[in-house]
Amino acid sequence: MTGVEVYSSSGGVEAIQFFYSDGTNSRQLGEPNEETKQRIDWDPSVDSISQVKMWVNGNGKRLGRVYIRTKSGKELDQGKDTSGQDVFETNISSGILLGAFGSSGDYVDDLGLLFLKSKIDKLTVSDVKFVSPQSTEHGVLF
Repeated sequence: MTGVEVYSSSGGVEAIQFFYSDGTNSRQLGEPNEETKQRIDWDPSVDSISQVKMWVNGNGKRLGRVYIRTKSGKELDQGKDTSGQDVFETNISSGILLGAFGSSGDYVDDLGLLFLKSKIDKLTVSDVKFVSPQSTEHGVLF
């Protein structure tokens, strides 16, 4: 992942959308009722996530606020006022954000983020083989 956009209101996080390194994005989770939004983008080859904190909305029924900071100092802080509420910090491990899970309807009910456990020191791709597609009665096999 290379970016996150969060829509919020005085009640909490209304919607969230994720952006990927291939230029695509996730569907928008939740339904924004207000145009209060913030987006954070980073290049994972030179920057990573250093901190993620989340709060519930006060009655435990939805995501209240989300805070993301990158190692280069970029910040996303979007949601309702959560002063005095318990904060839930995410273990960011390597800081490389791979995916997200949760549930949503009219707003974001809950959210979890998946991080790569350790940094990638070296990556090698070898023995790449391109196989010609074979025709079958049901179509093409790859």
